[in-house]
Order: sequence, then C-alpha cells, then structure tokens
Amino acid sequence: MVLVPKESDNSIRLFYAVRPHPEHILAINKFSSCNEGLEGVRWVPEEHLHITLYFIGNVDKELLPAFADATSALMRTQQTLALSPLGIEFIFRKNGGSMLWLRYSKVAAFASIHNKFQSLVKTITGGVIVSHSPIPHVTIARLGRKFKIDSFNYLGRHELQPLIINGCELWQSVRIDDKVVYQPLSKWQFEGS
Repeated sequence: MVLVPKESDNSIRLFYAVRPHPEHILAINKFSSCNEGLEGVRWVPEEHLHITLYFIGNVDKELLPAFADATSALMRTQQTLALSPLGIEFIFRKNGGSMLWLRYSKVAAFASIHNKFQSLVKTITGGVIVSHSPIPHVTIARLGRKFKIDSFNYLGRHELQPLIINGCELWQSVRIDDKVVYQPLSKWQFEGS
C-alpha cells in the first residue's frame, strides 16, 4: 500500500478542489473586510479559497503521474455540475477547530464525483479508503476559542448565482512553519456532454 500515514520527504499531501466563482469570492471578501480585526478569527487567504471535491491525503510522490493519467481519463466523461450557495454558516466544534463556511447545496452530482475520485484513489494506491461524501463548502475563516459568534456583522443575506463546476484541480497541501499553504499542481476541464 502506498498511502503514507504522515508527511515525509517522499510523500505529498493531495486533494481535488475547485475554486469558487469570482462573484462568490467578492462576497466572501466583503464579509471578511466588514469583520476585520475580530479576536479569534483567522481569515483564509483568497488564494486558498476552494471547495474540496475529494481529500486524498499523504501519498508517495512517485504516484503523481498515475494521478495525472487517471484524472485525465476520468475527466473525459465527467459532466458539468451546479451548486447553489446557501449562505454563510458557523460550524461549531466543541473541541476547537470551529469554522465559518460559505455552504452550498448538496446534490447527487457532487456525491457522484466524490465517489469517482474515491475509486480512482483506491485503484492507484491499493489502499482501503474510508471517506464520507463531504458537504460542499468554502472554509472562509477558522475560529479560535476567544471568538464570540455575536460579534459578527453578517451584512444580510447574499443572493449569489449557482457555482457551475466544469473542471477541477489537484492541489498540494504543504506545512511551512506553523502555516498550511495550498498549491495547485494540475488542472482539468470536464469533457463529458
């Protein structure tokens, strides 16, 4: 098995993602600038905003060409899908790690592409994969213990157009000092009709 349990010199931490529509990023930026300086809030940098389609985890770097080939083959049949934004949500976790999301509707097509990626990863790694279909969202902020929910200025509800997903990217997650940096490695367009 080639899934690697933790980062090493020979491993790379990967996930499939899509970037939000520019209109959605504009709404996120407006929301964050209206709430700038709040204690206990760490805003996600604009270049890191994404919706995870499938989190792969740590794998051997030598598998990158296999991921590229298999993803290219998968994209030949993948059809465009649409996600409707539901609004900004506070996700509370009592053990810490609470977040703010721009949440999207969960549709069958989103679960389907997640399952296709899961099969692809299982084929490449030979590993046993246990992954639940995620809730489509963009994490816009991580919240510390000092954060108080009543301190937010919500600016009312944003009426955003659906997000049309017609491609995806393979991203790498790298820990640098005490921060995590995301780097896109490859990009594909959906070619299915």
